Amino acid sequence: LQISKTGKLIFSGRCFLGSGIRLVITGICEIGNNVNLSGNTSLCCYEKVKIGDESLISWDTLLMDTDFHKIYDNQKNQINSNKSIEIGKHVWIGARSTILKGSVIPDNSIIGANSTYSGIQTEKNCIYGGSPAKLLKSNICWEQ
Repeated sequence: LQISKTGKLIFSGRCFLGSGIRLVITGICEIGNNVNLSGNTSLCCYEKVKIGDESLISWDTLLMDTDFHKIYDNQKNQINSNKSIEIGKHVWIGARSTILKGSVIPDNSIIGANSTYSGIQTEKNCIYGGSPAKLLKSNICWEQ
């Protein structure tokens, strides 16, 4: 666990942290109630990461709201700024998935195992999967 002087880790209730989990926080990381971060999950929060209540993050998952290195255009303008991640309530992220900066995952969704999720989806109760992740199935529900 690494939290810088500017970093904040906020728990809104119970949270299970599996073995081998890595948290690097320089921004604000909010973790809801009854969240499960399974073993070997890595969460890098340089800006903001929010994980909703009742969410399950499976083994070997990587969440990062940064690229770690700055990229510039020919005029020396940075083109890859950090962007927050927002994971809705009751979201299941499958094993070995990667959630990239700027991602918004709607409530009651599933991210299939070994997926790379980037961007903003708005349709709830869906399965998203693949690399890059896309809509696979609508009108689903899941239970732990």
